[in-house]
Formats: sequence, C-alpha cells, structure tokens
Amino acid sequence: SYNAERLIARTLQSVLDQSWQDWELLVIDDCSKDGTRDVVGQYAALDSRIRLIALEKNNGAPAAPRNIGVREARGQWIAFLDADDIWHPEKLALQMAAAQEKSAEFLSTQMLDFVDDTQLTFPPVGTAPVGQITFAQQRIKGRIPTSSVLVKRDLMLKFPFNEDIRYKAVEDYHCWLRMLRSGVSHWKVQYPL
Repeated sequence: SYNAERLIARTLQSVLDQSWQDWELLVIDDCSKDGTRDVVGQYAALDSRIRLIALEKNNGAPAAPRNIGVREARGQWIAFLDADDIWHPEKLALQMAAAQEKSAEFLSTQMLDFVDDTQLTFPPVGTAPVGQITFAQQRIKGRIPTSSVLVKRDLMLKFPFNEDIRYKAVEDYHCWLRMLRSGVSHWKVQYPL
C-alpha cells in the first residue's frame, strides 16, 4: 500500500469476507504519508491474522514491497492484492479448488474494472471453468492480473519481482513470463473474481 487511506478499508474487508478463511493478511506499507497505517492498524487490532509491515523508506515501485511480503509470509500460498482492488468473496475458495483439481502452483482469475465500489455486486459463482494460459499467450497480451494471482510461496522465492526501476509497472508481467518460460503451468479461473 501507498497513500491508500481512502481505499484500503474496502480492500481489507474483501479479504475478511472470503468464504475461505484460512489466510494471513500482510499489508506492506511503502512509507505512506497519509493515514493508511492507522486504518490498517485498526483492522489488525481486531483480527490477529492481519499484520502491518511498515517500511522505513519508500521504494518508488511495488516490486520491493511485494518481495518483502513474500519473504515475510508464513503460509504455503501467496495471493497478491493491491490496496485499491477488491476480491469477490469466493475468490480464494475457487482458486484453491482449482489448484487442487489441476495440481497447480500458479493461478489467476479474470478481473472486472470498476470506478465506484458501491456498484459492485457479488453473485454466487458455484463453479467456474478453468483454462490454461501459455507463455506464448502471455507474451502477446498480459492475461494474468496481479491482484488475481495465487501462487506457491516457494515459486515466488525462486522468481522474485525484479526490483530494478527499469521494470517499474512491468515487474509483474516480467515475473509471470519468467515462470511460464521455465515450464511452470498457469491456470486461470474463467470468472472475474
């Protein structure tokens, strides 16, 4: 998060609202100058699964804070969520089911752009088809939205985001391509979660 005071409460609530409740939520705050840390602190005081990691200096790009979060995570899986994004309540459950079904270690979902979160609705999904995204497909067009990714922690440690400033805004795309090029399979839940 960075200067996300206005948006992060709704983002955190979308994690609390998950039907899959076995999670740990790390907020890596990249030295916000607003009240982001206060908002996160209020949530952390109410739920011990939420942990604020307040960085001492701003990194100027999301790669380093994301890498810190991966290293600090205690679980086997990593699910990325930017401070201005919102998950469907079934997001984690559907992805974990797909991971088990496909023996997958790298997954994503479709996404839906929004301007006003009050306009979002979350109808029950039940089941959704799961398709594969190949290196060639990702190379032609980015098909893996970062806030939809669920990936094994060990895989992220092997393929961390490139923190070089030249990769700012494409560090995620570059990371996914490196994974796919190495032979890692990617499975996408075909529903905007």
